[in-house]
Amino acid sequence: MPSFPLFFILILLTICPSDGIYRIRRRERCPKVKAMRNFELSEMMGYWYVIQYFASTEEAPEYSCMRSIFDFSYEDLTVSFFAG
Repeated sequence: MPSFPLFFILILLTICPSDGIYRIRRRERCPKVKAMRNFELSEMMGYWYVIQYFASTEEAPEYSCMRSIFDFSYEDLTVSFFAG
């Protein structure tokens, strides 16, 4: 019965998907993001300090869809957020 171990391994792989496959499936279900109404950009300007940072992708799947791009030049600093 040499095919039994192979069959058993295939069953285990289908029952226990890897973390990478789970993350890909989560990204496919990213929520649609709407713009915030009455947003005052002037109130957001200024210095911001990171007090605490933690990986939130395990706690809330919608955060795994977010990414940001920080672009700096001598004239200005640009921060762009994208939904993946």
